[in-house]
Amino acid sequence: MAEDLAVFDEQTAREMLAAFKQLQASGLLEPDLKAREQRGNPGKTITHQQPPIFVRNDSGETIPPYSFMQITGTINVTDSFCYVAVRKPIHSTTLRCPLLFNGIYEIANGNYGVAQNGPVFSVKVDTVPSLGDRMGPLTGQWIAGLGSMYAVIGEDTTAIDEDVYKVIFDTSSWFGKTKATGLTPGVPALVKVYDAAGSFRSAEYLAETRVSSIAADTDILLLSYYGRWFALGLC
Repeated sequence: MAEDLAVFDEQTAREMLAAFKQLQASGLLEPDLKAREQRGNPGKTITHQQPPIFVRNDSGETIPPYSFMQITGTINVTDSFCYVAVRKPIHSTTLRCPLLFNGIYEIANGNYGVAQNGPVFSVKVDTVPSLGDRMGPLTGQWIAGLGSMYAVIGEDTTAIDEDVYKVIFDTSSWFGKTKATGLTPGVPALVKVYDAAGSFRSAEYLAETRVSSIAADTDILLLSYYGRWFALGLC
C-alpha cells in the first residue's frame, strides 16, 4: 500500500523549509552532544545556539519580507512550539519595543513564519541611509525610516529584495539642535543631529518634547523614544 502523502500549498512549504533550515542551523537536530559540539565550535566547548523565533501573523495583512513586526503575546501550538503573535507596528496599547523582523518570506494573515534571530538584522527601508544613520518603524507601515533604536551598519548585498540594509539594536543617545521653528510639546518636528566629531549629519530626524517648548537653535539631548527621538533642552 502506498504511503499517505501530505500536500501543502507553496507558501506553507516555503515556511516549513525556512523553519527546518533554522532548526538545522541551530544544531538542535544533531544526534548527540559530540556532534553538536563539533558543528557549533570545533575543538572547543559547546556554545549556546539561539533557537528559531517562530511567529504567527495576527495583523490582518500579509507581512512582507524584511519588515518590522510588533509583539502582542505568545501562543502554544499543540504543546510543541511556542509562537510569538505579531502585528503591524506601532500599536500603543501593547509592547511597543523592541520589535521583531520578518525573514525572507512573506507571511499571510493567520499563517506562521520565522523571525530573524539577530543581533544584526536585515530590514527594508524607505530611503537610502548612510552608515550610522538610525532607523525606526514608520507608523502604519512595515518598513523602516529615519528614526531611533536601530543603527545602520551597511547594505545587505545578499538580500533577495532591493533597499534592504543591515541594522543593529542601538538605544544610545545623540546630541542635536532644534531648527528655526523649535519644538512644541506633543508636536513632532525635524531636528538636526551631530556626529561623534561634532559636525552636523546630513539627515534630519523627527523629535518631540512633552513638558515645555524648546526654542529655536537650541542644543538638545536626543533619547530613543518608540522609534522616534525625545528631545531634552540643554541649558
